[in-house]
Amino acid sequence: MFRLPRRSNVSQEQRLQAQDYIREILALMQKLDEEFQSWMEMATEDTRALVLDRDPEGQHASVYLWRVSESATEVVQRDPPRAARRWHEAISLCLENRGAAADLFRDAAALSGLKDPSSKIAEANKRLGSALRHRTRAETLQKQLQERFGEH
Repeated sequence: MFRLPRRSNVSQEQRLQAQDYIREILALMQKLDEEFQSWMEMATEDTRALVLDRDPEGQHASVYLWRVSESATEVVQRDPPRAARRWHEAISLCLENRGAAADLFRDAAALSGLKDPSSKIAEANKRLGSALRHRTRAETLQKQLQERFGEH
């Protein structure tokens, strides 16, 4: 349970709204993170860089997109309470970059017989790096919110 420190400038109502919002989004993120990890295990050798040999037709990327599209859209389109806006932005950018990476990789795999897929794969991997940075930022912001709200 979150507890608001006495010197905080966040009202009780704002704190409760932010806590409820974060709890709801974290429940969705657990599923989204599990799907992402599953995709990374299938489509990478090191869980960080997509490799065409591991997903030559882009099917794993397509399955990932299909499995997360509804939940990811729900997270990104939510209107966060004021206290959680920066956290929401970081989570949303993480999800958007993961989706863009999957799209790019799927397209690269589909066109690999016609043209060199390396530039699209490189861009997909760049997007994965960006997704990781935003996810790390979201975790830091979540800890800051928990401290601000007095949760340990």
